[in-house]
Amino acid sequence: MSHRYADIFVLAVAALLIFVNPAVLSGTVSARGWTPETMISFKSIGSTAISPDGSLVAYTVSEPLFEGEKSEYLTHIRIAASDGTFERQFTFGESSCRTPSFSNDGRLLAFESSRDGGMNQVWIMAVDGGEAYRATSAERGVREYAWSPDGSRIAYTMTDPVTENEERAKLEKRDMRVLDENFKYAHLYVVTVRKSSGDIPEALRLTSGPFHITAFDWSPDGDTIVFAHQETPSADVWSTTDISCIPAGGGKVKPLVTRPGADRYPKYSPDGKWIAFPSDAEDPHWSLLSDVYVIPAEGGESRKLAETPDRNFMYYGRFLGWSADSNEIFVQEVDRTSWRVYAVPFDGSKPRAVTTGPGNFTDVSFSANGRLMAFVHEETDTPPNVFISDIRRFEPVRLTDVNAGYPSFPLGKTVVITWKSTDGLEIEGLLTYPVGYTKERRYPLILYIHGGPANVHTESYTAEANKYPIQAFAQS
Repeated sequence: MSHRYADIFVLAVAALLIFVNPAVLSGTVSARGWTPETMISFKSIGSTAISPDGSLVAYTVSEPLFEGEKSEYLTHIRIAASDGTFERQFTFGESSCRTPSFSNDGRLLAFESSRDGGMNQVWIMAVDGGEAYRATSAERGVREYAWSPDGSRIAYTMTDPVTENEERAKLEKRDMRVLDENFKYAHLYVVTVRKSSGDIPEALRLTSGPFHITAFDWSPDGDTIVFAHQETPSADVWSTTDISCIPAGGGKVKPLVTRPGADRYPKYSPDGKWIAFPSDAEDPHWSLLSDVYVIPAEGGESRKLAETPDRNFMYYGRFLGWSADSNEIFVQEVDRTSWRVYAVPFDGSKPRAVTTGPGNFTDVSFSANGRLMAFVHEETDTPPNVFISDIRRFEPVRLTDVNAGYPSFPLGKTVVITWKSTDGLEIEGLLTYPVGYTKERRYPLILYIHGGPANVHTESYTAEANKYPIQAFAQS
């Protein structure tokens, strides 16, 4: 079933089916049950980052604000101990903080924020507390960042700055813009990490030219950075993505993968010998079917590994990286109606499911020692929380209770249903019954059909804030 969601017709049929009480639509449902106003207070969990030794997990929580003129989500970082002994908020303030990442020794935590009122920058704070200090001074703001393996540097991408002529044209009201011309490309920079506040060292620019960097990764020895790049920043040129590398101290760009199609998200193996990447093998489609390929780190012929069940982790899914022993590559994709993590063996044998059981397993991170994984798990009747588990023996342990105090009104039951398409392919959908459903009554039906071309409804918590409040619809 590797093409399960590639067909647009199949996608359109794989709808979320919801029975609804018409009173909901007329706004007469009691405030004692689920309402959009109630559900908007739901707090969502974002990315996780597990410390190198697996003892701590950092994660983000986004909380809606409705105070005065504010109507926005405020995101902050929290830290939980893997043994469950504590959980606390790590960042504070009126500016959001995102994308936490531990240093190699686990003593520092980096994150992105515009907390000084300027552009998005990388900030650093000691894990045991103290004041955060800025690590970058990117003129146009940081797009993506990563610690060097030894924790001494941070690499980041930044969009090309505005030139003096462009600034003057703007002041003189001559700042008209022609589409598909004069692109602002994202390029690589490296800056030395300070251990405390003070002057920010000048960043070293590594790349320049008419190409746009979309992803990058450090080599284990910190000497090289591999990166994916496409022709322009335009959304419709993803199929031009190639892979190159450059010395981290500056030097000449070396092409590694230059074939047609999309070759993206390169990741070095921990032993430094190989680079893994997802590729459509010179056959790009908007369904973004992809497979795992590996290439020698110094360049050469690439090799395709075994196909994952859905072959769809390049865009909607995630290309997560290598196991600590360099024997497997982890990817995240949908298995019918559940997000799962799969391990693709380097030796070409069949992938194995790392996460098992119902629900969604997302926002995954791995400890550097290769023992533990942190992730967010949710089911249709269970809100998302951060969990931790041994990678080889999957036994999830919950670390958080992010939405403690969130309303606990009765939920309409959600089940997975299946049917046959015209070509005999079995399709799945999610059916949510009304609260208090009885077989003796007839109910109206709502079809909640997702967009395409390759997305899919999954087993997410049905009482969370959403553009379509499922449980409010299901209120009887």
